[in-house]
Amino acid sequence: MKKIILLWAFISAIPLTTRAQNFILTINTTGINADSIHFQAFNTKKGFQDTMVVPFLSKVTIKHKATLTPGYYKVLRDTNLLFDLLISEEKKQSITGNIDGEGNIVFENSPENTNCLAYNKKTKEFMDEYAELDRQYAEGQKSMPQYMLQTLAQNVSAQAEKIAIREEAYKQTVIDANPGTLLASIVAFSKELPKPAPEMYQRRDLIVKHYAEHAFDHYPFEDGRMANTPMFVERMREFSGQLLYITPAVSSGLVNEVLTKAQANTQNYSAFYRWLEKSFGNFESPYYNEELYLTMLRNAMAYNELEKDLVNHCKSEFNLHNKNLAGQQISDFHVLWSDGKESKLTEVPGEFILLYFQNPDCPTCTEVRGKMAENED
Repeated sequence: MKKIILLWAFISAIPLTTRAQNFILTINTTGINADSIHFQAFNTKKGFQDTMVVPFLSKVTIKHKATLTPGYYKVLRDTNLLFDLLISEEKKQSITGNIDGEGNIVFENSPENTNCLAYNKKTKEFMDEYAELDRQYAEGQKSMPQYMLQTLAQNVSAQAEKIAIREEAYKQTVIDANPGTLLASIVAFSKELPKPAPEMYQRRDLIVKHYAEHAFDHYPFEDGRMANTPMFVERMREFSGQLLYITPAVSSGLVNEVLTKAQANTQNYSAFYRWLEKSFGNFESPYYNEELYLTMLRNAMAYNELEKDLVNHCKSEFNLHNKNLAGQQISDFHVLWSDGKESKLTEVPGEFILLYFQNPDCPTCTEVRGKMAENED
């Protein structure tokens, strides 16, 4: 199934001006009522967050003294989206958006956002073409015999391939026409990933491995602004989930490869590392994986441009987690027995020792311990 990234959604709005240190946004709209206007920025930790909220008036002016971080922004009336906005640079900008009563918008002084509108319109056209092919096949399934349905499937597939070729060519023209912009990076990242080989479809693990290996084929690692987009978070969620279905040796290699590529930009590296740590280095995460986490820590400590606070954090975490690993000899420690006596682990007789640690309040743990006691011989 093709994934379409829509960067814009518009409905009619009120007159609105947003002023940052080097940024002015004026939006002229009509026909909208609301209680408040929200200007939101995207970050990887919490998604879209209000940077400013003002009461609704027929004309609203928002003065924002801080510099706007390049990235993905939204303007809402109450909880309803007015539009998304791409900010590529911190330099002084003055952008005007004029929205008519039907929600159509025209930008002034922002070629990137103007081109983004055209991109979304064209993307919608491609999406409609794919939907028409789906409709044709669904209709055929209702009435055609199997031999005719197979022919229809082949024709539909061939037409879909032609659409995909035109779509990829169009995306490249958008990238070439908007060099250095966040729009170009987002469009590049949205390009189609390589298709799995036909034999892979018989095994889920091979399909998952394929998409995990190619998840960041088109990611612009040198562009730190991508870390401030929802597209980054969506792909990281998919990637983290895919790693769970892959053998530890392969998944560790993929994580190391992705982090090494992310070293092209310190902002990107921090975003990649912190997201993966939240998934695989957090004891409370259902994805926690010590082997993957140690791979991440080793990569981070070898990165010379790592943020200072992250350097100290990674060293501390590595010292904590790089102990009592599978295959290592366990450190000696004191044991308090149920009869009140104490001894060292090395003083316990027996050729083999099974250590079982449990939460005394965990009923499943207690049940497992009982089963082991029943089979202690």
